[in-house]
Amino acid sequence: MATVLDITSKLQQEEKVLKIGEKEFTVDDSKNTVIQAMAIMDEEDTDSIEAMDRAIQLLLGEQGAADLDALGLSFAGYKNVFMAVIALASGTTYEEMEQRFQKES
Repeated sequence: MATVLDITSKLQQEEKVLKIGEKEFTVDDSKNTVIQAMAIMDEEDTDSIEAMDRAIQLLLGEQGAADLDALGLSFAGYKNVFMAVIALASGTTYEEMEQRFQKES
């Protein structure tokens, strides 16, 4: 007789959404996308705007990245958005991500 372990309820299938004002951005937290985004950040300086742009484009999609760019955020604001997107994608809190980035700086 086979032993069956059903972990369906353990798999989070909820949509991850970042809200800025009235604008909402859906974050792709699929394994392959997160691995690609993390690889970009491992390869490059985490303060590199180009690396952040590439990771955000992967995680928010082209339209989401374009909509974010249209907000005209300051660099500090963009870094805050980036940390929030990475936190949502990786399943951590914003505060945990903020601490990680402070340690790396």
